[in-house]
Amino acid sequence: MNAIRVMLLVILAVAVLASALAYSHVPQRMATRFDFAGRPINSTDKSEGVFIFPGLLAIVALAGLIAPPLMRRAGQAGEMNARLLVRLLLVQACLFLCLHVAMLLWSCGAAFPMPAIVLPLVVSDLIATFCVLSPAIKTDIASGKAAKSKLPPNIWFPAKTFGWGWGPPVRWQGWVVMGVWMAATLGGVFWMTRSSSPNAHVFFLVFVAVMVVLLVAICWIKGERPCWRWPGKSGPKAPQP
Repeated sequence: MNAIRVMLLVILAVAVLASALAYSHVPQRMATRFDFAGRPINSTDKSEGVFIFPGLLAIVALAGLIAPPLMRRAGQAGEMNARLLVRLLLVQACLFLCLHVAMLLWSCGAAFPMPAIVLPLVVSDLIATFCVLSPAIKTDIASGKAAKSKLPPNIWFPAKTFGWGWGPPVRWQGWVVMGVWMAATLGGVFWMTRSSSPNAHVFFLVFVAVMVVLLVAICWIKGERPCWRWPGKSGPKAPQP
């Protein structure tokens, strides 16, 4: 885990160095968003633009340094979730660094369509994220199948086997909720990439925050009560209908 946290700091240092080296070559107005045709639809002053991704990477690195020690206090479950978190943070940090370098090169005059770079990077990020999460997902699915017969019909989402939160749905209603939620979120991503509004990214962040709160609320109402769970300690029983 310590090696991954060091890698997060190295990635942050590389991003800052790339910004410093490219700063004098970037035009005063720097493109920050593109449509699917590769045309810039939003720009900002380069004093802000060159540090967008380093700022995000600083947040990622800070989370990787602070969160794991706090999560370990929850015992074995906290340790497992801390390891999972730093791996996910590393995947996102690699994506941010690649996007940052691509944006700097494009701004400096490199002739390549941004979608040809961004879309493969995003797809690779999703695949890597799924690979990191797949062991936990398999455990939760197996646990959910085993517990399905013991859960009352009004429970759609079982509690996670290890850690805090909910696992994959055990009722068809839960899968419908997840499908609608994912479709709505992807629709928001599509709208952001097509919108020419200078505040589209703000609207998108608010939209995602609302969607996350809505999903958590549904899981809270239609799921087992979450608590920290780890081997040898069982969580609270599901509420009765």
